[in-house]
Amino acid sequence: ALAILWGFLFNLGTMVGENVIDIVTMPFLQASCVLFVHYAVIGIILGIGRTTWILTWQSLTNFPYIRRIMLRESSPQVVVLLSSIPILLLLVSLILVPSFCTNMDTAEVTNTLCKSSYIRYLTPSYPVFQRSLRLTTVIASAQFLQVVMEILPPWSSIIAKTGTRHLVVLGMSLAALNGCTILWTFEWLLRHGQVKTTSLSDLSQLRWETLGLVLLCLWMVWFLTLVCHSFPLSYASRTDDRSLSGFFRRLKVTFLTGQAIVFMRACVHPQMGFVHAQLELTIINLLLPLFYVFSLLVLRGFYLSSFRKVVVAAPLSLVLAYGIHRHAAIGKGHTYWIISLFLFGAFLRLLQPSRSLFSSADTQKGMKSHPTQRVALRFVLAASGIFTLFLLFMIGFGALTFLQREKEHFPAMATVQIDSDGRLDVRHASVVRLQLTLATASHPPIAPRPPHYASCGNRWFNLSLVDYALLSQAAYFNPQNNQLKDFVASVFPSASALPMFDIRLPENYTAHGSKVEFFEAYSKDLNVSVISVRGTDVGRFRDFIEDAKMYAEPVIFVILSSIFPTIRMWPDVTFSTLIELYHEMATMFGLTHEYWYYHELLQYVKSIHDRNVILTGHSLGGAIASPDSSNGPPYTPPFVWSDVVVVSSITCDTPHLSMQLSCHMIQGTLCNLLQHCGDDRGRFSSCQFEHRITSLSQDVFEAVFVDVLSPTTLSGLLMAVALVLSLVRHKIITHRRLSVTASSPSPSNHKTSHDPSR
Repeated sequence: ALAILWGFLFNLGTMVGENVIDIVTMPFLQASCVLFVHYAVIGIILGIGRTTWILTWQSLTNFPYIRRIMLRESSPQVVVLLSSIPILLLLVSLILVPSFCTNMDTAEVTNTLCKSSYIRYLTPSYPVFQRSLRLTTVIASAQFLQVVMEILPPWSSIIAKTGTRHLVVLGMSLAALNGCTILWTFEWLLRHGQVKTTSLSDLSQLRWETLGLVLLCLWMVWFLTLVCHSFPLSYASRTDDRSLSGFFRRLKVTFLTGQAIVFMRACVHPQMGFVHAQLELTIINLLLPLFYVFSLLVLRGFYLSSFRKVVVAAPLSLVLAYGIHRHAAIGKGHTYWIISLFLFGAFLRLLQPSRSLFSSADTQKGMKSHPTQRVALRFVLAASGIFTLFLLFMIGFGALTFLQREKEHFPAMATVQIDSDGRLDVRHASVVRLQLTLATASHPPIAPRPPHYASCGNRWFNLSLVDYALLSQAAYFNPQNNQLKDFVASVFPSASALPMFDIRLPENYTAHGSKVEFFEAYSKDLNVSVISVRGTDVGRFRDFIEDAKMYAEPVIFVILSSIFPTIRMWPDVTFSTLIELYHEMATMFGLTHEYWYYHELLQYVKSIHDRNVILTGHSLGGAIASPDSSNGPPYTPPFVWSDVVVVSSITCDTPHLSMQLSCHMIQGTLCNLLQHCGDDRGRFSSCQFEHRITSLSQDVFEAVFVDVLSPTTLSGLLMAVALVLSLVRHKIITHRRLSVTASSPSPSNHKTSHDPSR
């Protein structure tokens, strides 16, 4: 749960960084309110994470903190009643929401609640999440019943203190609940064999599951009634520290046993299997600890609250949240309640004395220092530091993106020079250089050498891997000058007077307005349009934000898998579901990505109907092209895409550089494909790839010390620096001499000091 929350924080960080681009253009009041919304959301997530951390390490010693509350701060009945609130709320929601939203009318309020609010996760539209919520509620309810059965005084004592009328009602309701539960269990067993014997067999699956949840809710209400009747009784015999420690140990066993039963049942179920079982287990491992977290938060709120504090904090938080939500103009109703909850907790803490029941010192009482905890604490501090740096990184690039857009300064980082002798010199960011030589009679085409890749012979609309690599490289050139057209015409020669490809740009393309760079290469002879998407342009800060948006979650899961090895066992659907959950939850918090690069590309692809369309791209360009080229309905990235037909691994021809970035460059990939696959069109006689960081340093040195600073200016600047340093040194030496003179005693004083001894 902590790992998943950490990943969600990174997702929020990307949204904060991207939204900075728009926040800086807002009026001051609106910008302040929007920033406070981000602050409130991150604060709530951090609060949940802190409580999860407390419970995690308290579980190692059987929760001494909660034991102390039950023994000294409160009665066990109050703890039981408060801990049941989250379970009862979810149970009632699981009972009412599916039926309410399945039979939706056309009312706008109903559609909004069932399709845009939190309760949509309880509807059949999210079957996996709905089932996981039901199973989580069942496990939590079973643990609640275990708490009541073990903590309550003997039933004979409760019956002796209960009035006759209440006793009759309790007895009759207990008998009715037992009968209904036996009947439901019998029908549940018969349903596995598809045998119909009772009238319950005709119920639909939704109504059948709802009936089971109703029975569970009634059982909880019955036991809560029993708890209320036990208030006058003493718990001393069952609530000493040793007994409570053993009880929490058994409660942890129930936690593991419930998950094991759910996992094994899903594994052997003919319609589920291991993948479904793993997904359910992951979601339950996230939801079940949240039950405990919210129960502890409810307990904390109860003890921090008083009638006076609630009367003061509640109206203030509601009114202030309304003002913030209105001026932020985010447009999500959930945001108002998020802000209200955050402000309400802040006001309660503000009105609380310095010594709080839930202070950090209190949570550490009764816990022994544990080596594992110290190691984990270092991990948490490191994770917090990484998140802080990532957040600052995103905010910084968001601000730089805004400045770049305002100044309209977008330098062309990739250029190509085509010589008359058939040489193509491609330079990228003063670091990468690609030299292609066209084949002639005296310079034969490149002959492929081993190893020969399995995909070398593949053709898509009579275009090879080399062809698509060339078009991917062409996407980096500026479409507004002739470099793009000249490069494509040179590497795709045509026997006729017309070029092989007709280069087309989007109608709304501008060098400063379009967010995604792509072009269409249309071939009438092949009846195909190849849309090539540019990868990350180091001259555009916006691209770095898009990289973080699309790759943050996969990278986070890779990092987490090194800390939690079991993550490597997750199937792809688990990763996809969690990433989807991240974005759905962020949307409900009122935080959304302003725009995805792929939206503009998707609109362009949908406008083509009379010919085949192929999408290609390198790096970020390939990631942007992926959702647009899916066969099914496009879905919103980021995602984990596993529906890949062919994956080919190639070698890297620059291992001596010891830099993975050089192996990533499209220029090196192009040369590698030419050398190991050859070129069936016989266009190139040589291909040379260079990747040198030193060339960038040389260019920077020349730009600063040659173009900007002339030798005369540089000499004068160095002389001024030397003069300033000499003055500073003289000042320091003079100050030291004066200090030594003032601290040394004078001869007369020294003599006088010895006169009394004489």
